[in-house]
Amino acid sequence: NAGGVGTSTTLGSAIAQDQPTFSSNGTVNTSTPDNFFRFTVGQSGVFTANLTGLTGDADVRLIQDTNNNGTIDSGEILAWQWERGTSNESIRRFLNAGTYFVQVLN
Repeated sequence: NAGGVGTSTTLGSAIAQDQPTFSSNGTVNTSTPDNFFRFTVGQSGVFTANLTGLTGDADVRLIQDTNNNGTIDSGEILAWQWERGTSNESIRRFLNAGTYFVQVLN
């Protein structure tokens, strides 16, 4: 299990993160299949997301809603780590300033 405290199943309900480094514990499963987190990058730099401590299979995606329609459209998934099993997963990517989303999904 992995994910965030609370439930955020859409980009519009993403849990806002105001700190440059944040961590969250929670569960994603068939009844709560994903969690979204929103964060803003003030200047370009390297972004890293780590999914650790899994007790079941989960994946992590990095998304930028470039047209701000609240939907994940073609080309808006910047990175997707989908290893099977309970191994740690991570995304590392250079980002320009802007607003992004991390999705943890079952």
